[in-house]
Amino acid sequence: MGIKSFQGARKVTQQQNTTQANFKVCDFMSTDLITFKANQSVEDVIDILIRYRISRRSSC
Repeated sequence: MGIKSFQGARKVTQQQNTTQANFKVCDFMSTDLITFKANQSVEDVIDILIRYRISRRSSC
């Protein structure tokens, strides 16, 4: 399960801006996921969460 920090939809360029809102999944996806392995220590995970300012996980 990937953990990410959601920062909202990507900006729409002038060419893509239409009268109808056409949202795609890629507008909201994060491409730089931070993942953890089951054998990683809690201390390592906490250090990474703090370093990348992650305060919540994605829910499925």
